[in-house]
Amino acid sequence: MVYNRQADGSLQSLPNKNVDTGMGFERILAAINGFDNVYETDVLKPILDRVQEIAGDNFQLRSGRIITDHIRTAVHMISDGVFPKNVDQGYILRRLIRRAIREMYGMGHEEVFVAELGKMFIDIYGEVFEGVRSREQEILQVLEKEEKAFGRTLKK
Repeated sequence: MVYNRQADGSLQSLPNKNVDTGMGFERILAAINGFDNVYETDVLKPILDRVQEIAGDNFQLRSGRIITDHIRTAVHMISDGVFPKNVDQGYILRRLIRRAIREMYGMGHEEVFVAELGKMFIDIYGEVFEGVRSREQEILQVLEKEEKAFGRTLKK
């Protein structure tokens, strides 16, 4: 990366040039620890394990990974001030949460679980990302509210 685009569209040279490898935190952690995938790291494995406990004998690895990834993303989006809506980023957030719920329903579990997993992510990321810890109650309330609303829709 070499430039910072200004509000008027002009480009300003960055004081330090760098290369973005596309390797997020979890990928770097997996590589350093010699894991085959990010779901084996101590950041994501506890969540995936909990999803497996909740789903029991109906657990499907693909669904568990989708749930883990989507709830992690939802926690960070809400901590950044995005809320479920029917437009823009809020629509993406809503779709992520609802996809996680549908995946869990597909494994036979129709009880609430999203806020529990959200709390686990807050505990994991809260010390590194200030917004996650400082907005904990708000994150959990948003997750719970969205899950309850979508649960009612699914039951209809």
